[in-house]
Amino acid sequence: MRAFRQPPASRTTSATSLRDVRELLAPKDVPLANQLRSRSLPNMRLIRAFHLTNTFVSSDVNVHSHFTSTARKLLLTATPGGNWRFFTESATNIFDDTLSSSPITSVFAFDSSMQHFVLKIILHTLFGVPTTDLDDRGIALVAQGVNTLWKLSKTQEELPLDLLPSMNEYLRAWVPAIENPLDFVIPTFETLWRVVAITVAMIHNDRRAIQVFRDLLDNPTKGQFDNFPAGTPSVGAVVAEVMRLHPPTKSISRASTTSFSTFGECLRTIFPLLRTSTVHVASIRAIQRDPEIWGPDAEDFSPMRHHPDTLTSEQSRALLGFGFGKLQCVASSWAPMAVGLIAASVVDKIGSGLEIIEGEGIGGREGWDGWSILFKSV
Repeated sequence: MRAFRQPPASRTTSATSLRDVRELLAPKDVPLANQLRSRSLPNMRLIRAFHLTNTFVSSDVNVHSHFTSTARKLLLTATPGGNWRFFTESATNIFDDTLSSSPITSVFAFDSSMQHFVLKIILHTLFGVPTTDLDDRGIALVAQGVNTLWKLSKTQEELPLDLLPSMNEYLRAWVPAIENPLDFVIPTFETLWRVVAITVAMIHNDRRAIQVFRDLLDNPTKGQFDNFPAGTPSVGAVVAEVMRLHPPTKSISRASTTSFSTFGECLRTIFPLLRTSTVHVASIRAIQRDPEIWGPDAEDFSPMRHHPDTLTSEQSRALLGFGFGKLQCVASSWAPMAVGLIAASVVDKIGSGLEIIEGEGIGGREGWDGWSILFKSV
């Protein structure tokens, strides 16, 4: 495949104040179709990499409506009636099966293990794929493939010709009811695994935090998720602090465009940013680490700052990891609980043959050098 060269926007601006970021993400009196177009243009690279057809790359209101409706149904499948017991049991069983099928003493790369584990949970709980169908070779290919193609989508490098077809071969066999499974797998998996990995990395050697997460496994309810026991952060507070310091999307882009004629639409299909005058970038990471909002310890990991008696209204408004406005992530109220339970199913095994070996720093899609999971059968 020849390298795809996306014409640059004529100008890029950055929104770094809380007011500007919120106005960019939730513009007043702007029709939904215009907001969708503004979001889709900077995401054209995802069509090249993954052949996505969902709302993130489309300005069609009907596409958006279909995506959000289907996504909500999938979330309900994982948590029927708002009950998290099925999701909890699935996460613990999948992790237990992974460990039990390993050699007596095993060392796994931390990041690929988290990718592998989270993808299995998503496919089983949201899409109803039997765990017996989820062979490790296919899971590894899809999980690593998503990460590889995502990174390449940000470059002008050629894409591996056989990678996406191989990924889709597995996904369409697992999820035959959805025409393009990646439309829904990527928005859940690509973000979720990184937040889970960072959460585990942050708490793996904190006994009090591990106990709070274990308590959530025993009682997977919203009340338990939000409970602050005896001066210890809640699971919800830990996840919120992870997402504050390490937002899954460090910045969110919106493009301002002119209206298109029929001929212009054809050109836009070929050159997505040809008629784009400006790309505005909302710096989520900067807002969520701004010392004027979060205080002098803004760079520190301090989950107790999210206690309801401590968190200010401005700080609450500055938590933008799921976006804001009409295009806010449809899973914004679901994902934190899912992160807490998946992370809990991992740290629950610490001290029972499982050990997390630290690397030099906390990673994201990359940067996990030195991190590994050591498992000894007991």
